Amino acid sequence: IVKLSDDNERDVTQVVVPIQALNQLKAYLTVTEVHRQLQELDFISLENAATVVCLEMVKQFAVQQVEQRFKNDLIRDIISGHIDPKTAMERAGLLDWDLTKQYAAIVFQLNNVDSFLRENSRGKTNLALQGAKTEIASIISNQMKFHVKNHIIGSKGDSIIVFWPVKSSDEGFMELVKHLGREIQAQIQKRFSNIGIAIGVGTIASKVEELPRSYREAHDAILFGQMIHGQEVIISYSELGIFRLLCGVSDKSSLLSFVPGPLKKLQEYDNENQSDLLKTLEVFFDCNGNASKAAKELFVHYKTILYRLERIKELTNLDLEKTNNRLELEIGLKILKLIG
Repeated sequence: IVKLSDDNERDVTQVVVPIQALNQLKAYLTVTEVHRQLQELDFISLENAATVVCLEMVKQFAVQQVEQRFKNDLIRDIISGHIDPKTAMERAGLLDWDLTKQYAAIVFQLNNVDSFLRENSRGKTNLALQGAKTEIASIISNQMKFHVKNHIIGSKGDSIIVFWPVKSSDEGFMELVKHLGREIQAQIQKRFSNIGIAIGVGTIASKVEELPRSYREAHDAILFGQMIHGQEVIISYSELGIFRLLCGVSDKSSLLSFVPGPLKKLQEYDNENQSDLLKTLEVFFDCNGNASKAAKELFVHYKTILYRLERIKELTNLDLEKTNNRLELEIGLKILKLIG
């Protein structure tokens, strides 16, 4: 029963028919009995109308799936570098994509997918995951369309990939990405409590041939960023600093050979004595060699820091005042952190 807003403000009956498509409630078909009550033929007509609407929704979904598959295939071909620019341009033209612009590749990587699948393990895990990916891609696209036009979006594995059109002089680009990234993470967390999102941003690709490089950079930004800052990271490749030199090493375990011997001694000493010399040294460097500031960061007395630094000098036989020694130790610390 609903109240009709007319001169008499009378109560009337409203018939609501739910419309389900693909095992989900998609819409409602509503009829208000203003002039007369519905008869049996009317209910048959409503049922038929609901069926027609449902079939149309399924048809539209199927068309969207085919179109999205075509988009995903093209994006995968582009980032793999297994397609020549001319062919990429031709296929992009069919989708109204303008690949003559400059783009930065942004990767939205889904975390905790296994946990999501376990909670949706009712025989339809692939369907559940595909539905989640589609919804997440929609959340990302809806957030972006108010701030940037003509972005390109698709998926690959457990990642949503975006080509974001950007100008070389756009200094606020990364700030906007981080702002939107936090909004997207919050929405996804609210909708899927067990799925997290890490966001990596590559440098600008001035032409389509450079998009594979930008994608690899975005992927590396997530890989290294998560090791440094945690799972829900939002980071650009340019923010990796010294870690960019390490991105080209295919075998990460081989990086251990670049760790200086004195640093390995400190690591062994910490393990044997349950001390924090490595951590102290890392914080000391992060504080630009300011012992007083390092003491505040570690919540210890200033003299404790001085004692630990003297112990480090004794164990390593290195003068921390020398630039070369500090550089070698800083790089070694980053490698140790990288490989755990």
